[in-house]
Amino acid sequence: MLSPQEAPVTTAVRRICVRLDVLRATRLVTAALLAAAALLTLGAGAARAAEPVLEAVDLPTSIKEKTKVTLRLRYTDKDGDRPTKALFVDRSASASSTGTEIDVTRKGAGDPETGIILEWDVSSLEVGSHRSYFEVTNETGQTARYPQNDQEFYGFTVESLVVKIGIMIAGMVVGLAFLPFLVYVLSRSLNKRGDPSRAARGGLLIGILACGALFIYLFASFYGALAYAIGVIAALALAVIVLTRR
Repeated sequence: MLSPQEAPVTTAVRRICVRLDVLRATRLVTAALLAAAALLTLGAGAARAAEPVLEAVDLPTSIKEKTKVTLRLRYTDKDGDRPTKALFVDRSASASSTGTEIDVTRKGAGDPETGIILEWDVSSLEVGSHRSYFEVTNETGQTARYPQNDQEFYGFTVESLVVKIGIMIAGMVVGLAFLPFLVYVLSRSLNKRGDPSRAARGGLLIGILACGALFIYLFASFYGALAYAIGVIAALALAVIVLTRR
């Protein structure tokens, strides 16, 4: 039994202990709420961390010399962040160590979540093979590259029409003059009783077909189906003339 003097003291102590327990519980609940809020914030940040993506739309592998061409990519960002900087970087053999940078010419309207078309108008590129890539930075500082792998490049060739014409002329000389003459000489030396002119005609026919194939190979990248049509029709017409000539 507590004495009348001890009872008030004991009651006060109990009240203090209760208050301390409530204070501890409040602190624990507060800490738990803060931890949950932090986790939610991190989760939201992770959900917003989707990287922007670049996809090829129109990237030719062959370009005619001194001709302006438009390169097109599709920029997509699931977070809806718009591109603020877009570069085409040419790393050809004669370019500087950092590459020749060309800023984007046009940014299409639209929603980044569904895709925006980016266009670069490129001209006056030197003849030869080129290695290049695209780099786009959005408004949050995220960067996308095409091709995505740093060790890969978008390759294309700038071709000279004059060089192609020179190669075609040389091919025609070989196919329509040198090859028939070579077949004629060989046929005459190997078969004295044979008809060397017939063998030469066969060599000429082969040369015509080879010239047609060479024309298609050289100019199909410039003129597409038209080059195929011209090469096939011209080769067949000359072949018919050779076969029907007596």
